[in-house]
Amino acid sequence: MALRYELTGNGPNKVLVTHNWMGTIRCYDEVRPYLDDSNFSYAFVDLRGYGLNKSLEGDYTASESARDLIDVANDLGWTQFHMVGHSMSGMIALRVCVEARSRVKTLVAITPVTAEGFPLDNAGRELFAAAASGGTEWLTIAGMLTSGRLPDRWYNAQLQHFRENVNPAAALGYMQMFSTTNFAAETAGLQLPALAVLGGHDFMAFCEDEMRQKLGKWLPSLEIEVIESSGHHPMLETPPYFAKVLEKFLQTNSQSDTI
Repeated sequence: MALRYELTGNGPNKVLVTHNWMGTIRCYDEVRPYLDDSNFSYAFVDLRGYGLNKSLEGDYTASESARDLIDVANDLGWTQFHMVGHSMSGMIALRVCVEARSRVKTLVAITPVTAEGFPLDNAGRELFAAAASGGTEWLTIAGMLTSGRLPDRWYNAQLQHFRENVNPAAALGYMQMFSTTNFAAETAGLQLPALAVLGGHDFMAFCEDEMRQKLGKWLPSLEIEVIESSGHHPMLETPPYFAKVLEKFLQTNSQSDTI
């Protein structure tokens, strides 16, 4: 059974989109009105334990999540598609590229955790584990990822959404995934066009130099776009411009996909 998802657009070019550890597909709501719905069809997919699929349990691994996303493409009848992942789902999107090399047309990795993972020391694991349960530690992480420059009401609203729409067991499971998984060697030889969208106010682990080292060495075609006015969540912080960056890349690398 495919994960539940939401569709935007009815264009010939198909795009699978998923979300980060700190929220659900609702993070794209402010972008969706700006998307070219006559040229693209977008499927926004919540992972197991999140949003539309909050009640669905799993192993919460990159491989399981990749299979789930491929199943969504199968459910939609998409033989080829573009893959968009954000933060932790940057890793999952890369796993989709490995598992379905002949089907993924392009990769867009937004402020991504790469296939090398995001290892945590003991203090980091304690911080993320507390945040996974909806504790105020979530706000600490959110502040680190945005240079603490957004209004308190914004952070509080995002935390409330997390508490209401994310299964803490799933958040813990995905924390284990992105902090211990490394399949970078399996991405060798991927020839698809790839774009990393980064934020100028993001945490240093997601800066351009880090992405060139951890993503660019495996993806020789990698392009990088730094949105200087954004932090870790460009779809939330700069939605119109993010939509322009995304679709410019997709359009440049698109031919109509077979339905």
